[in-house]
Amino acid sequence: VFERIPTEFGPVSLRFRLDDEARRLEVDYRPALRRRPLTVTLHVPPVENLRAVSVNGANLPAMPGGAIVLPPDR
Repeated sequence: VFERIPTEFGPVSLRFRLDDEARRLEVDYRPALRRRPLTVTLHVPPVENLRAVSVNGANLPAMPGGAIVLPPDR
């Protein structure tokens, strides 16, 4: 859990949870942005069996050690 991490755009809160089979990472992303970035990049941890990331309930395909570009309002 990371609460109100300062960024140049405003504070962001993140909560992570790996499912029981280590195939999906659930991410709760809560930005409190003062200004909107063009994109937000989520770096996927290098977990061997990880196949998907769920960001605020939206399932996205993922590769361990890769990155996912999110729209800033996601």
